[in-house]
Amino acid sequence: MSGHDGPVSEEGTPFATYRNVDRVSRNGFEASLAYDAPMAGGSLGFSRVNLEDEATGEKTPQAFADKATLTAYYRPLSTLRLGASVNHWFKPDQNPKTLTSRGVEYWYVRESFTQTGINAVWTPRTQGDLSFMKDVEVAFGVNNLFDQPYINARDVETTSRVGKGRNVYLSLGSRF
Repeated sequence: MSGHDGPVSEEGTPFATYRNVDRVSRNGFEASLAYDAPMAGGSLGFSRVNLEDEATGEKTPQAFADKATLTAYYRPLSTLRLGASVNHWFKPDQNPKTLTSRGVEYWYVRESFTQTGINAVWTPRTQGDLSFMKDVEVAFGVNNLFDQPYINARDVETTSRVGKGRNVYLSLGSRF
């Protein structure tokens, strides 16, 4: 098999081999833009991380996927904020694109995916004897609203480690 310099079986098929890389340079960036007003707001973000083998100049295995984020919220009441978020992971630039184990070729993630979430945060007004609740907030939300499976860019497409489906949360918080 071309490109494989590791051990092979008696039949000549390569064994999956994991090696430590002596020196890896990690570079990337994250950029975000946010707007906040009394009634509404939102943000845009983008992040990229690259890991490169300094000896070969090639990307190291188990790539990160570039990510774009969009969030928006609206305040219909001074005590209530409704929001939504969209996270998009771009198709990762894999090196290598596959691994072979027991003669079977497995592809690392080759597709992008998007997840959407919604949330509401209520901060009750307090007066008089309820001053102990002045910084209380109740949050409710749904992550992965459309219940789409997803796989981390480091895994192969046939992995059983598929990301969580839709989840719903409710939280009560206070600051003091």
